[in-house]
Amino acid sequence: MTNNKTVIADDLDDFAPEDVRPEPAKKSEPQWSGRKTKIRLQFPVLRGNVDSPAGRFIDSTTACIDCSEPTNQHQFHANASRVDGRWIGPEGDHIQTLQGGGWLAGTAEATERAQRQRRRDEQVGPEASLVLSATDLERLWKFELKGGRVDTEIESSMRREEAEQLRRAVQSGLGDLAETIRELVAEKSK
Repeated sequence: MTNNKTVIADDLDDFAPEDVRPEPAKKSEPQWSGRKTKIRLQFPVLRGNVDSPAGRFIDSTTACIDCSEPTNQHQFHANASRVDGRWIGPEGDHIQTLQGGGWLAGTAEATERAQRQRRRDEQVGPEASLVLSATDLERLWKFELKGGRVDTEIESSMRREEAEQLRRAVQSGLGDLAETIRELVAEKSK
């Protein structure tokens, strides 16, 4: 008889009004634990920190820019944690973007990116597009950047040099034309 009461109670529960039914337990959003995660890179990125907000290029050979740990086990600390395959925290979206682009070492995306690069190198040749290291990138941008931004003084200087070159070219070209016009005018006036 106990079983019948249970069955009857279960049947009655099915017909209970909506406001009496217990609400199903909501799945809570994963929350960031508040701990920083050490991030290891496979490819170079431009990353800033509190001491250098403009950033600098770092890669897998760079010591950590946050704790200056000399080992190459990680390159920076992120305010994010990985929960259920997603990055959660203040920098979660940024780290998710880095992972999606294949910059984080040890991820499937990084392996896929390396495979795509290998396939491209096989078709075009490895000399066509070398993967530059952080040192190479810093050297290439050394004179272009000032505090992480394009140095307008250098840009203005380059414009002045180009304008001067153009002025000299026009003068030398017009000088010949002016000489020719003088000769023609002199012949006509005779």
